[in-house]
Formats: sequence, C-alpha cells, structure tokens
Amino acid sequence: MTRHYLSLLLAFQSLSTHAQTDEKQVPPKPTDNKHAALETNEKYAALETNEKYGKPKNPAAVVIDDNDNQYAPALQLQIRRPADLNCGDNIKGTVSRPCMCGLINDWEPPDLTARLVSSAAVTCADGSAGGNYPCHNVDLLSFIPLATLNSAGGGYWGHEANDCWGWTDPGSGREFAIIGVESGTAYVEITDPVNPVYVGKLLSHNGGTSMWGDIKVYNNHAYIVTENFGQGMQILELTQLKSVAPGSVLTETAHYNRIGNAHNVAINEETGFGYIVGSGTCSGGLHMINLSNPVDPSFVGCFSNDGYTHDVQCVIYNGSDGRYVGKEICFAFNEDTVTIIDVSSKSNPIQLSRKSYDQVRYTHQGWLTDDHDYLLIGDELDEQSLGLKTTTIVLNVKDLTGPEVAGTHTAATRAIDHNMYIKGNYVYQANYRAGLRILGLDGVGDGTLNEVAFFDIYPNSDTANFNGAWSTYPFFNSGSILVSGIEQGLFVLRASIDNPPPTNPPPTNPFPTPTAPPPTNPPPTNPPPTPTVPPPTRRPTNNPPPTTECSPGEQEITITILTDNYPSETTWELTEECGTSKVLKRGGPWGDAGVKQTSHCVAANKEYKFTINDVYGDGICCSYGNGYYEITFDGKTIRGDQFTTSESQVLGSCADTPAPTAVPTTAPTSSNTNSTGPNDWEVIFFDDFEVPNNWGHFKRRGARRHRNKHVRSGMASIAIRSGPPSPLAFMESNGFGVSDYDEIEVDFFFKPMSIEANEGLALEYNKGAGWVRHRSWMLSIDFVNRMWHEGLEYIPIHPEDTSMAIRFVCLGQGQRDKIFIDDVDVTGVFKNGFRAEWNSSDWNSTLAWEDV
Repeated sequence: MTRHYLSLLLAFQSLSTHAQTDEKQVPPKPTDNKHAALETNEKYAALETNEKYGKPKNPAAVVIDDNDNQYAPALQLQIRRPADLNCGDNIKGTVSRPCMCGLINDWEPPDLTARLVSSAAVTCADGSAGGNYPCHNVDLLSFIPLATLNSAGGGYWGHEANDCWGWTDPGSGREFAIIGVESGTAYVEITDPVNPVYVGKLLSHNGGTSMWGDIKVYNNHAYIVTENFGQGMQILELTQLKSVAPGSVLTETAHYNRIGNAHNVAINEETGFGYIVGSGTCSGGLHMINLSNPVDPSFVGCFSNDGYTHDVQCVIYNGSDGRYVGKEICFAFNEDTVTIIDVSSKSNPIQLSRKSYDQVRYTHQGWLTDDHDYLLIGDELDEQSLGLKTTTIVLNVKDLTGPEVAGTHTAATRAIDHNMYIKGNYVYQANYRAGLRILGLDGVGDGTLNEVAFFDIYPNSDTANFNGAWSTYPFFNSGSILVSGIEQGLFVLRASIDNPPPTNPPPTNPFPTPTAPPPTNPPPTNPPPTPTVPPPTRRPTNNPPPTTECSPGEQEITITILTDNYPSETTWELTEECGTSKVLKRGGPWGDAGVKQTSHCVAANKEYKFTINDVYGDGICCSYGNGYYEITFDGKTIRGDQFTTSESQVLGSCADTPAPTAVPTTAPTSSNTNSTGPNDWEVIFFDDFEVPNNWGHFKRRGARRHRNKHVRSGMASIAIRSGPPSPLAFMESNGFGVSDYDEIEVDFFFKPMSIEANEGLALEYNKGAGWVRHRSWMLSIDFVNRMWHEGLEYIPIHPEDTSMAIRFVCLGQGQRDKIFIDDVDVTGVFKNGFRAEWNSSDWNSTLAWEDV
C-alpha cells in the first residue's frame, strides 16, 4: 500500500467508525440564516458553479480516488457549529480580542470538496491549478485535507486548522510540516512533497479545543500554545517523527505550566529565548523564557509596560541604527501600535518607541526585511471595517527610537491580511480568502511592493471575511511552501519566482534554452526586472588561474549541464573512487536556468564518479524543460537526461593505475601519515556551522550565526557585518598546521547583502607575520547582491611556513553591509597534488555557482 493511500485509509476508517458510533456529536439542525442549511451557504450554495470566475468547478481534477465520495454523507452529518456560538462565548477557547470575534462571526463548516492531492503535482497553467485554484507562478505539490490531519486518535474529523510551521532534521535534511487544528497539532513529512506522509497528531494538553493556536520550532523541539484553557505550552521532541509509524498518536515530551492560555509564541533562534504573548501573565505582554534546556524552559522576565501583545518578532538587530546593532530587539504588534523593545537584559527590558499609523484598526502581525531596515505590518481589521483593499503598511525602522511610515501597499483584492513572512527579496502573505500572495521587495523603501505570484485556496470569493488561508511557512531549503487553510487543510506549494528561463542567451551558446513556462492569467503588474549579471572579470591575484591545458599524467574532464526550468533543484558532484571516495568538485544549485559548463584536470588512470541530483525528484527532463547532462572524458562522451532523484556515471578505472615510481632515498618525504604519494590531499577542516551556538573552527569575534534564512545548505550560516560598532568586520579561523603541504585550498560560499560600489569581500591569511590580503571580490566585477557565489583560492606554502590562520573580511563602508559565509572547506594539497582546472570564465568563481 502506498504511503498516501495509507494516510487516506487511516483518515476514513476513523470517519466511518465515528459516524456510526458517536451519534451525540451530530448537532441539532441550526436555525440561524447563515448556517440553516448547507445548500444556502455562500461558499457551498452550488459546488458546480464558481461565483468568482463564473466557470464550472471540477473537484474531480484533484481527487486521487473517487471511491472516497462514499464518505461524504457521513462527513456532512458531522459538520457542527453551535447555533448560539457568539463572540464573547468561550466555547472555542478564550475570546477576548476583536479580530477573534471576526473569526467566530465568519465561521464556516469544513470544506467537503477538499480531497487528498498526492502522487502528482498539479501545475499552475492558464491561471488555474487543476481547474480548482486560481494561481500564478505557484504549483500545487500536494494537499492533505482536515479529515486526514485529524484522523489519528479517532477524534472529530472536522476540527479546523490554524497556524503552520516547519522543521528540517539537521542530520538527514528530511522536511516536516506542522499544522495546528482545534484539538491539537498534526505532523506531515514532506521530504517528497508530492507524496506526503501523515505522521500523526499530538492532542491538546488537556483534551480541550481552540480555534486559535501557534507553533514555533527551536533546537529540534516544537513549542505550541493555544487559547484553550489550561493548555500552557506543549513541547514535542521532533526527531521521533523520523521513526514513528504513520498515523500515530504522539505524546507531548514536556509541558510548561507558568501560563494558562496564550495567543502566540515567538523564538529568537540566534539566542535561544522564547517570547509568549497574549497570555494571562505579564499583562498580556512579553513572557520571556530561556530555552537552553529545550524540555525545561525557565522564566526570565516580563515586558508589560505597553499591555497586550498579539504577536512579536525578536532578532539580534543588524539594521542601520548603530546604537543597537548586536542587541536583542523585539518588534511587538500591540493592537494599535508597533512597540519596539530592547530585551538584551531580560530583567530590565527597555521600550525604545511605539508607533501607530493612519486608519489603524488592529495591528496584528508583521515581519522585518532581512536588512532589518523595514518592518511590514498587517492590520487585520482595516479591510473589513473601512472597506479598504488588502493593505500592507511599510514602517521605516532605521531609527529604532523614531520609526516612520515609509508607505503603504494596496493589493487588487479586498481580502483580509493575516500572517506574513519574509524570505530573501520576497514577502509571503497568507491573506485569508485571497490565499497565498507573494510580493517582491525591490521598492520596499518607498512602500512599493509588487505581486509576483499567488495561489488562491478559497476560489469562490476574495471578500473581507475570516476564511481560507491562516498562515504560511516559506523557509524550507527545498523551496516547498506551506499554507494552512482553515476550512480546507494543509497545502504544499512551490513557486517559480526566482528561476525564470533565460532570455537572449549568448550567441556562442550552441545549446537550446529551456522553453518558457506557459503564460498565466492574470499576470503580475510591473514584475521586478531580472537583475543584470555582469560577466566574470579576471582580477590579478597572488595565485593566477591555471590554464585549461592539463599537465603530463592528467586528463581533462568536461561537464556540461543544460538545466530544466528549476535550476535551484539540481546539484552535481565529482568523486575519485580509488580507495576512499574523495569529493573533487561540486556544482549547483543555480539561480538561473541554462547551460552550465566547466572543465577540470584530474589524474589519469583513476576511476571517477559523476553524480547528478534533483531535490524535487523529477530529474531535469522533460516535464519542466528539456534538460540534459554530458560528461566528456578520455575521448568519450556520456549523455543523460531523464532520471528521478539521482543518477551516476562511472568514468575510467582504478585497475589500470600504474605502480608509483620509485623515489630516491635522498628525496624528502612527507611526515603526514595520510599522504599516500603523488596526487594526494586531505581535508584540514570543513565547517557548515550547523551545531547550535558553535562557530566551528572560527572564532566568534563580530560574526553572528543565522538560522533558517541566508543558508546555502543545512540550517545555519555565519554573517559578517561592517559599520558601527566595529569598523572592520571579519570571521577569523583558529590556527592550523601547514608544514606538510605545498598549498592550501580554501573553498567556500558567500552571499553579499546591501554591498555597494567599491565594497566587497576579502580573504586574508596570517602565517605568523601579520595578515596578508590574498584576494578580494568586489561588487559588479565579481558578484551581485542576494545570491550565493563560490570562492575557490589556493594559498602557497613555503618551507618555512608551519602554521596559518585565515579570515574573511567584509569590505563594507556602511552600517547595512553584511556578507553571509557557509560551507567552508579548507584542504591541504601535497606535492604534485590534485588541483581543479577551470575555464578562464569560471576561475574567479564569480557567477557560476549561485543558488537562490
């Protein structure tokens, strides 16, 4: 039985049993006009028609098994909403804020048309995904309905959804979605996003229910709060999700009981402090906890001076206000203001400012841009109260004590905005009846946003009501995006905003470019221009690039890849397979589609393996472009195109390796026991900065760890930032021995942010006589902002050199300049050791190895 059929079976076995045995849960026939009969409900009045687009709906387009329709009568019987549930009642949890009243007033039953989508992605084409969901530049990978999410534990199938979050296992990279439902939280593995696996459900702490819930993740633990009386904060250790049986009832790992109910929880992953808000403590303000022991949080302080806080984001501040760089700052959404607090001292938090704005109705939630200079705000009641179209307020927070409104963005719909998150240059908004909306931030300084993609999970209406998309989670490295639908369930989506097919390829390119995706309807207004990528320019260095001619005893290997339309999914690796497998070179993922070609000189008479990977599992041909790969080696060419997750090709053979030439006894020998002769090398250290609160082989200095965003791989990277309080920002390694080597290879990846003309990055080394500048990379000549680039440099070692340290220096002049560093690989090369040979256009590694 396949995984998705297992999930569906679990759900409907529970439903069938429940419908037959628990008659008490069938509600009396409602008497209010809105819910008197399903057939008169605005959304369900006529499933065969579509009010918004005036064309037939086609639910069967996304049904994996039409036999599940036999359960529809049982499901319909269980739809329940007490006719007398009004704002002010506490039947569904503590109801105390006006936005919560809106959710009750607009309550709708679960969507009976929602069916599991699995086995195959539903592409957005001609403005629609499967005939059901209006969309642009967003595909539906899978959908898990409420019936499945609620199935573990045998409870009521129709408990509706609220918040969602995600977790990535740091060891394996497996990805899991977490979604709140009224009676607990459900867990779904989406490592293969087209074939999700329903892992199970954690029931609420005391068996109660709440329409409101919130989830955050830190250090492999989920932290869950709701408005349910006595819920406290549940803690679930997440690595167990990798091994439990599908459909399991999970047990909470620990419980924090210093609060009763709460509306939200935020966690600053850089510091390990959590912030519970909207509880019955601290006047509803910041209830601060230390999560250094993830299963035993400790209370460390309150901020209550500005009353109730509905939501909050707390960061180690890296913005333009030099007075507070490096301090922990919280941006609290306090119903009618944004309140900014310095919480560096938990026992003495300091309010820096509070700011309101025109037409304020309910300051609900927001998120900082990556440079911490702007805060985007959603007001949850202005659309419904004032008749406005969906409005996003942009607050300039370059001065934390004097923030000012930079402008407002007005969307085309009238939907209410709910939760938003920023990843890179885009903001991902869950806007209730308008679904997921993705907007570019190129003009954010002027308050100008530009919608580039959307996926509407509530197709019948875009009016200002509290139905549809509750939240979204866009931070998975794979590119999968979660959206939680209140009446629907969990959507797993993928956007194609960062990887358009190339236009006007160079005339020397002999290969066809991928076909552009079909146009959608409606297209975005004023799409952001594709950044111009300057061609690489050779710069003088202490170690000039070698030519493409190989030395005696070496052979050239050429790797050519034509990507599909999703180049950010593809990577490759070249390894030597004689004895212990050694990685010689890696490539991808890339930010732009097209031909990627590189050449290397490798030792002759050895066996090599080329492996190409696709994280999405559909290869590089032929559903989303006609990609292929070619490897030329030893006069032969191997070509491939269609594969799924991975494919390998073996080149050469170890069997023909000649015996080593005798070395005169007077010749010096290496003292390193790992050296086995000519063409040998060893890794001195590799850092991907994944261990929490650990800088690996580097000293902390002024560098800061970043998690979940600005990472090339895994969950973390290191940021170096110039400007006050440090005029020179750098990350410096510990010393390491070099006497056994002829040269040191430094291979690393860097992502510049806000770097301007005449600014850049430098690699320096110190062999005991002071720091020496080895190489610098400068804006426009060597890199562009907001993209990952690879640096590959060789530092010569002389007989008198015994030890060395390296450091990366941010050559910025302003307060916002910073560069992220990830995947640092330092390798010692022995005499006559392997050195990769690059095309001259690739040697400076300036644009050939980007990802998004």
